[in-house]
Amino acid sequence: MAYDNRGLAWHKKGEYDRAIEDYDRAIELFEKAGDRKNVAAAFYNRASAAALKGDKPIMLESLRKAVELDPVYKKKAEEDEDFKKFRDDEEFKRLVGG
Repeated sequence: MAYDNRGLAWHKKGEYDRAIEDYDRAIELFEKAGDRKNVAAAFYNRASAAALKGDKPIMLESLRKAVELDPVYKKKAEEDEDFKKFRDDEEFKRLVGG
């Protein structure tokens, strides 16, 4: 949880590369622990940071994994302002069903 929380702190400060690094570590540790719920959340947070950074490939990859683990993230991403600049993107729309 510490890496995920620190990732959120970097995220809020606009330090997206640092946030993504911490989310990567959190994902690794959550996966080792078999914590599917927190793996999905960390992938979603990673997607959000990548979206704000403008990194479409990382955003799509991370969001796809979050949605595979927990479909609730489809609707969340559709409404989340962090993904605003990708709302008209065809790949994003297919992924979230919009």
